[in-house]
Amino acid sequence: MRTSDRAEAQTERLLEDVDVVVTVQVFRPFLQFSNSHRYRPMSLDQEFRFLGKQNLVDVRDAIVCPADCAIPPDVSEFPDRIPTTSASELWPSNYMYIGGVVYNDTRSDKAVDISKEVLDWAKQRPNVMAPLRSADMQDHRLLDLKVRVGLPYLYVHQGNCEHMIVFSCIRLLHPEDTWDVSRYPIVSDISRSRRKICIVCHTYTARYA
Repeated sequence: MRTSDRAEAQTERLLEDVDVVVTVQVFRPFLQFSNSHRYRPMSLDQEFRFLGKQNLVDVRDAIVCPADCAIPPDVSEFPDRIPTTSASELWPSNYMYIGGVVYNDTRSDKAVDISKEVLDWAKQRPNVMAPLRSADMQDHRLLDLKVRVGLPYLYVHQGNCEHMIVFSCIRLLHPEDTWDVSRYPIVSDISRSRRKICIVCHTYTARYA
């Protein structure tokens, strides 16, 4: 088979598997300063491109937040000891609020429904909130969601760590995109993180001592 024939056959096979590309923006956690009405301005933290056939849990697993990486026990006595667990392993419960539906991540046996209080709160205010319902995050693909491009939605984990998420673009896959499914999600943007400087020497990164 000639090279052009092979390329044409490959193109035909790929076109049969055409999908949509969904761009998801994740913003830094919402933060209110103590004893004040000031809030930290919202800023973009991460941006990903997903395929429409991927599930909501793929979005959740792609999000990186320091709150999930925190070391729960006190390690001040052994600062150089490598931790064996993280906050995300101890408290894996999380949910996303998208289009009137609360999607809970129930994959872990340790997960609890942390959205129950939100649902109960909404039921008590029918004149303020539209009826909400809950569903399992792992059972819904991005294509199954009813979203509005540019509208802010919510991702909550670690109890009260709240991120605004935005579906900024939904379009068909085109030849310039990566057609290798295993490469998705693709990180298209990520913010710079500043290291915490030691307040004593003002030179090295802060650590337990």
